[in-house]
Amino acid sequence: MLDPATGWFEIAQVPYYSIDEVKEDKDDFIDKTSARISLIFEQTWLSRYPRPEEVVCDNGSEFKLHFMTLLKDFDIKPRPTKAENPQGNSPVERVHQVVQNMIKTKQLDSYEFDYIDPWGPILSSVGWAVRASYHSTLQATPAQLVFGRDMMFNLSKAIDWKAITERKRKQIARDNERENAARISHQYKVGDRVLKTTNRILRKFSKKKSDPYQIIAIHTNGTVTIQKGVTQDRLSIRRIEPFNE
Repeated sequence: MLDPATGWFEIAQVPYYSIDEVKEDKDDFIDKTSARISLIFEQTWLSRYPRPEEVVCDNGSEFKLHFMTLLKDFDIKPRPTKAENPQGNSPVERVHQVVQNMIKTKQLDSYEFDYIDPWGPILSSVGWAVRASYHSTLQATPAQLVFGRDMMFNLSKAIDWKAITERKRKQIARDNERENAARISHQYKVGDRVLKTTNRILRKFSKKKSDPYQIIAIHTNGTVTIQKGVTQDRLSIRRIEPFNE
């Protein structure tokens, strides 16, 4: 769990078993049900911090049913990422890589796990390290942004949120410029017809592009809205191509 504004990070262990599995003397089942995940999210984040306006998550089954009901009860807008655009949850994915690298340094082969809480000490130390790590774009640690002081030393930290926002904007612009360097420039207009592409593994002889759809709206964040019959779909311009009749 990650706050994208400050980088504040929380990590929690998913139980290896459910109550039903314990009753049946089974201990090789990881309880990733939506009921369990929603309970962990409520205890780890909602019960500690101010309620977020929206929650970004992937399309896994653990974020369906009970999880969506929890968000609705707290008046939180769900924003699941699409399979075609996993970059929408990129901050969390980057933290996953950091956590993985940190856990590798724990020498788990010789580590003595606690019987009651095997992963508690490891996850606590990893979480502390992430919160105390300096971010080059933020020019501060997540803890300094949240508490206004350092995690290790008794030093205060003045936060210039306007400067942080400007640095983020410039970094996004640099990333976009680097990514678009090899692309052919094209300006879409309302009324243009486009083809929707896919990166999924397809069956033999399956079409890699859809039938042409008409653009009905263009947005400033690199997305367009297309008309698909009676429904509408908002897509990144990376997933469409001009249709030449």
